[in-house]
Amino acid sequence: MPLGEHDTKAEIIEKYLDWCDLHFGRANKTFPQVWHFPYKFDDWKKHNKIIKPKPVVYTDVNSLTLKKWKSGQKDRENRIRFLLGKSPQLHSEKSEITGLKNRIKICF
Repeated sequence: MPLGEHDTKAEIIEKYLDWCDLHFGRANKTFPQVWHFPYKFDDWKKHNKIIKPKPVVYTDVNSLTLKKWKSGQKDRENRIRFLLGKSPQLHSEKSEITGLKNRIKICF
């Protein structure tokens, strides 16, 4: 089965329909919860600190000057960078993607 597609075997489709019946109140079946990854939110909270963001100070737009706006530029940039997270690494010319393009050229 190709990656990302749903299985179309009859047994699997029946389980999909059973699940729908359960959630539409037409069945009393139970589905066991299976954890595929060893992740628990409570464990994560134990090992990570709680971030308390700085309160946002709203300024009257009429009293905002260009000097005040520019003085807060670095702080705004840092807050946006924090929200976006680290940027992904860029691929070089010798990346897998380029290699794939070269293989496609050979095939056709």
